[in-house]
Amino acid sequence: MPREDLQVPEPLKAAAQYVEDSSEKVSSLALTEKGNIGIATDQPESQLHVKGDIRVARGDKLILGDDGQGVGEWIQNATARGFGIVFFGKGRERARITNNGRVGVATDRPESKLHVKGDIRVARGDKLILGDRGQGVGEWIQNVASGGFGIVFFAGGRERARITSDGRVGIGTTDPKGALDVDSTTGALVVPRLTDKEIRVLPPQVDGSIVYNTSRKKFLFHEDGSWVSYNV
Repeated sequence: MPREDLQVPEPLKAAAQYVEDSSEKVSSLALTEKGNIGIATDQPESQLHVKGDIRVARGDKLILGDDGQGVGEWIQNATARGFGIVFFGKGRERARITNNGRVGVATDRPESKLHVKGDIRVARGDKLILGDRGQGVGEWIQNVASGGFGIVFFAGGRERARITSDGRVGIGTTDPKGALDVDSTTGALVVPRLTDKEIRVLPPQVDGSIVYNTSRKKFLFHEDGSWVSYNV
């Protein structure tokens, strides 16, 4: 099939003009005097404006910036390790989306929906949302900016526990007064419940440990290296 050379209209105008072939058949390529190129559009709003899909062959790149020595930014249609899309920055892979929908950051082998190799920073006051049923009812972890700072755990849209910046843990309270402060009007604190046999095979315990002996129906306290009970 003979090739038809495209003819650039002269002179170019501010409004885009479609390029024609020698038979005056209009192509899908349009040019403006400012150098904007339109494909399938005669109103290009940038240096290159495409109306429709852009296909990048597997293994090829969409280059966003390059210093000429392979150090730059580009998106590549991957050919290995799950295929998908790979994002490069300063000449190195930074992230990828595999063809099964997994996202890897700083790893080319994501093993879950989101796999990050390195730290994840959550700004103070922001949330790491684990589940949300809409209208703010869900589960999340929040980096709090008040009430002693620290980390707060939410479930069902309400605060359930927190760890303050000085290491105190509060359950049912926003202001823990000790290393562990539990406040509840709906339930009790349940300590480990063990039989005589289970207690005898426990590894060495530290003094101050507490268990409930289900064989004797008594609380046992670990003192001076052994378990003792107190009658109340």
